[in-house]
Amino acid sequence: METSDVLRHQKIKSLTAQPTEKVADAAIGLWEQVATQIISIVGEGGFDSL
Repeated sequence: METSDVLRHQKIKSLTAQPTEKVADAAIGLWEQVATQIISIVGEGGFDSL
């Protein structure tokens, strides 16, 4: 668990150190990954209702 916390903090630091445009692109990419995971759990209809 500690390793994933460290990796998460490293990822956040590296993303916030980048120019704003790159941070926005990275955030969109991460949200797309989260959306894929949510859809696999609740289905597309459940996701659309969110």
